[in-house]
Amino acid sequence: MGLMKQHIVLILSGLFLAFMLAETGFRLYNSYMQSLPESQPNAYLYQWSTNPFLQLPNGAVTGKPDTPAHLTCTLAGATVFDTPMHTNNLGLFDPRPYHKDPAARKRIALVGDSYTQGIGSVPWIPALATRIEADFPVQLFGLGITGTGFQNFDLLLEHYEQELSFTDIIILAIENDFARMHWYPLASDGFLWFCPTHLTPEACVNTPTFQRVLDYKDSPGAPPAPASFIQTPHSYQRFPARTWYTRLLRPLIAQSALLTFLNARRHDYLAFKRSQSGEYLPPRFPDNLAALQRIFNRYGKQRVTVVRFPAKYEVERGFYEYASRQKLEPLVDSYIDLWEHCSFTPDMYHSRDHHFHAAGYAAFSRCFEAHVLRPLLKTELK
Repeated sequence: MGLMKQHIVLILSGLFLAFMLAETGFRLYNSYMQSLPESQPNAYLYQWSTNPFLQLPNGAVTGKPDTPAHLTCTLAGATVFDTPMHTNNLGLFDPRPYHKDPAARKRIALVGDSYTQGIGSVPWIPALATRIEADFPVQLFGLGITGTGFQNFDLLLEHYEQELSFTDIIILAIENDFARMHWYPLASDGFLWFCPTHLTPEACVNTPTFQRVLDYKDSPGAPPAPASFIQTPHSYQRFPARTWYTRLLRPLIAQSALLTFLNARRHDYLAFKRSQSGEYLPPRFPDNLAALQRIFNRYGKQRVTVVRFPAKYEVERGFYEYASRQKLEPLVDSYIDLWEHCSFTPDMYHSRDHHFHAAGYAAFSRCFEAHVLRPLLKTELK
């Protein structure tokens, strides 16, 4: 019996020593990571040369017509990307003017968020349009506006339909597009906000932002901004309801670097299981799904293709965060997941931003062209 006690004490001592060694290692690693410039508060910043956005009478957010702009993304003072952009005659982020060509057999709207707009590099749709329009009697129109979701997609299509008379709609969507609130742009005192529509301008300017406007041109009627509200964004941070876990256990776990690391891996595993279960849906999914249904009602399901692809953090994890596919496929006539056809790797994205870089957009464009656009046109324009 005494020998067994000695063995137990020895095992427990070994486990305690292993825990302390691992804890020390993780604390040293965390201390090093926190000392890096990009880990400092307010290190991440989007700087626009001017506010290129406006809200249309129907509520859609788009660009100001014929407006040159420049977007610089910096992290701890180091430039991540620095890209010029120019809106066209209709306020869309494409240097080509958009006009309806009666000779075109198809006029295809590519609608989406910042990936469709081309944030992180020059717009990729013009080069794609040059290749496609050389082979088919079609027109491609890019309706990409950064930070927007399906509610804005619906309003954009409603507005530009009058001018361009689309025959086909292709929605390029990441999972987060189903989680987004509709917003309006607001510039004040050199800051730029994407204000949720339920917030007044006075309330919005008192929320954090990570965007600056260098020309200091305020939106009409904008209230004055507080002295400084620049804040590093947490794009995918989740805020669970307060439970016994958040009140008691989480503060205890936070005291240990090792337990914090293991808890993060537990969250990754649970996110994977929720994604696979088909029941984990984005917040505000019903609102964005209703917007998709309005697009179906306007054009007919047979004329709408939903194209899904992963965001950077999903590529790093190896799975989609949400289970929107299980809800979408029964509703959509044409649903294409590009991740099933093409390889998406972390090196397609900026190392310090979640958007594609130039080579990443080129690879994405080739994948989209080969697996969505050309098959569609070859089938319908025989």
